[in-house]
Amino acid sequence: MIARRSPCTPISAASSALRKKLILDFGLNPQPVGVPTQPIVTNQRIIVNLFTAKRLLQVLEMTIRRHEGAFGVLETDVQRRVHGK
Repeated sequence: MIARRSPCTPISAASSALRKKLILDFGLNPQPVGVPTQPIVTNQRIIVNLFTAKRLLQVLEMTIRRHEGAFGVLETDVQRRVHGK
């Protein structure tokens, strides 16, 4: 079963780069606005070498450009997205 997320619950991501790899940890932020008072539990991890990370970045940038070209700019500020500003 797929859990449905509310539109104001962002996915939290943390990264750390070592000499030869990039580690991305993902989890749901239970408190999307303000300073978090609850811990963010990470439940997914992606580990890639830096060459693959750069290729992934290029693919993501291209995908976002296409999407924004078709549907408009994606707002990344949670406050503006929630309040429609």
